[in-house]
Amino acid sequence: MDEQHISLFHTYNDFCAAYEEGKPREVTVPLLQALLKDTREHFVCEEGLLNSNGFPGASNHSKVHRDLLTLMEEYIGRFSCGEIGSEFDLLDFLRWWLTNHIAHEDQDYSEWLSKQASNNKRPLPVLPRNSRGD
Repeated sequence: MDEQHISLFHTYNDFCAAYEEGKPREVTVPLLQALLKDTREHFVCEEGLLNSNGFPGASNHSKVHRDLLTLMEEYIGRFSCGEIGSEFDLLDFLRWWLTNHIAHEDQDYSEWLSKQASNNKRPLPVLPRNSRGD
């Protein structure tokens, strides 16, 4: 999971750098689309991990994922069409999403998985690397 989180931050940083350098939408939109694609893949992996380990908050966590994807799709769509008045709205949203979700939402299951592994005296489950090889 941490490797996937790092990859998401790298893609976000790539987008921010391109935006701040004034790169055209032909450059920035594909970066956002890559972030959305990687986020979807990450959520599938994360939900698989939670479900396979019986995390009691798995369905709520999946709903948070669906809501975040809906918001991402809306912001990215608006950015792609030039409808967002201030692109900083998008930057602020993405930064909020990445830091809030990983630091708070994911912390709940991380602590639970660690406790389960400790109680069962088995190692924490490991997810396969994402499709980008990160």
